[in-house]
Amino acid sequence: MPDDDPILEELRVLLEMPRDFDGVQFRIRGFLAGRSGLCAGDFKTRGRLKGSLKAEASGAKVEFIRPPPPVNSPSAEGQLIEQELAARTAAVQPLDHLSMAKVRATTSHPLLGVEVNSSSDGSVASGHVRGPLELKTHASLADAGEKSRAVLQQLSIQAFAAGVDEGLLLIAERPQLEAVASPRFTAVAVSGLLDYHVGTLQHWISIDEELAALLSDLTGGEADE
Repeated sequence: MPDDDPILEELRVLLEMPRDFDGVQFRIRGFLAGRSGLCAGDFKTRGRLKGSLKAEASGAKVEFIRPPPPVNSPSAEGQLIEQELAARTAAVQPLDHLSMAKVRATTSHPLLGVEVNSSSDGSVASGHVRGPLELKTHASLADAGEKSRAVLQQLSIQAFAAGVDEGLLLIAERPQLEAVASPRFTAVAVSGLLDYHVGTLQHWISIDEELAALLSDLTGGEADE
């Protein structure tokens, strides 16, 4: 993305604001562990997808409330950043190009034809990218690169639900979170998500007979290899 993209300009405005923990609200209060149907996160990895399909088939998925994560854990730090950005965007609304309002949706999977639930951290819109926003924290930018494939699978389904083929991945580096200055963020605009997701899933099916069988049971044999 060019340095003068309006999404980045608005992000800079948010990062220059003083920290205000009183404005932070815990946005993830609970969820369904394997709620009925698949969700975008189930497609992050081949193993995770198989586990979700097995749980769905056996009826082992149950509802539960997730407690706040341990203090100073990667999960807690990631949620704190997300909540802080959400509080800041609410304080300066309306922003024209960046929103941290969660977007929840259900969409028909482009290959499997079954409904999939998704929830993005926000949304963006500019001349360079328009679609869901997914925020992730990592130990380093290099660490984020190693794990980006799984996140792109999740972002792909969020994009399908929004009717677009692109989105924005926002990466914050954890070692800088305790610094006086704002942590370093890297914004990555991604396009071609439909082909990426479908191609990856077709590859998984071609190399994993167990996954192919589970998906065949789910779709009634209509999943294409």
